[in-house]
Amino acid sequence: MRSPAEMFALFEEIACADERIRAMTLEGSRANPNATSDAWQDYDVTFLVSDVEGFTCSDGWLGRFGDIVLMQKPEAMELFPPDFPTGWFSYLMLFSDGVKIDLTLVPLEDGEAYFAQDPLIRVLLDKDGLCPDALRPSDERFWVQRPPSAHARDCANEFYLSCTYVARGLLRDELLCGQKATPERTARADEVLDALGLGALADRHPATLSGGQKQRTCIASALASEREVIVYDEPTSGLDLHRMRQVARLIHDVRRRGAAQLVITHDPEFIMACCSWVVRLEDGGIMESYPLDAAGTRRLSGFFMHEGALDEKP
Repeated sequence: MRSPAEMFALFEEIACADERIRAMTLEGSRANPNATSDAWQDYDVTFLVSDVEGFTCSDGWLGRFGDIVLMQKPEAMELFPPDFPTGWFSYLMLFSDGVKIDLTLVPLEDGEAYFAQDPLIRVLLDKDGLCPDALRPSDERFWVQRPPSAHARDCANEFYLSCTYVARGLLRDELLCGQKATPERTARADEVLDALGLGALADRHPATLSGGQKQRTCIASALASEREVIVYDEPTSGLDLHRMRQVARLIHDVRRRGAAQLVITHDPEFIMACCSWVVRLEDGGIMESYPLDAAGTRRLSGFFMHEGALDEKP
């Protein structure tokens, strides 16, 4: 991979040799003094030019940057609308040595608009004094900030509105969402619903279900998904002992079909009813990992007995 010194020397050579290029700037992480540098950072370079069409009429001149293995020209694509103003043109180029250049051509007459739209700009070359004086790259616009109350309200509104699509999914047989509804899958969905005591509720609107019924519906959706990996986060929350054992039996059935399942829970009875391995996490790290054989069962019971005793202390 070419070094930053080599790349910046190449940019300067190309810009200085072409009279149509009147200024050159750097953007993105390489222009940000607060960003951690590494070899895989893109080179976000902009040329302010006197004749954009003189460049875009042919791609031959781009070979001066190196051996291009993949290129995208957003403003020339039909599938995705361009992000830049009319008249601007960009090239996203990946080279055989791993270097990536995002090159943008901006008409000289749009220079003021260009410098106004992004504060994270570093001037590399200015032949005519076009660039603003004392320009200092700043990433302040990208800092995480407390949102205004109106933004928080709008975000919540969008979330609540999106939830209606979940309701529609349930009404359209959510258990098979994203899968072709074959007779075998439909039968499996009905089997799971019946096993969890939901068969009689299949045609009910989800808003009319109780908390426990909604919980079991989520579990049923996962069990009927035929995914190779399934993750359950506190699946027995809100379930009584009878329902918990039903869920455990279904998890056993899924395991026999070869799916990998990860259960996040604090329920020792549920763990011993359906799990084969225990991993205990604490403060973001793995504290214990062991099979749930006879010795593992004693170890697990001892842990929860100890935790229970600590909870009972005044």
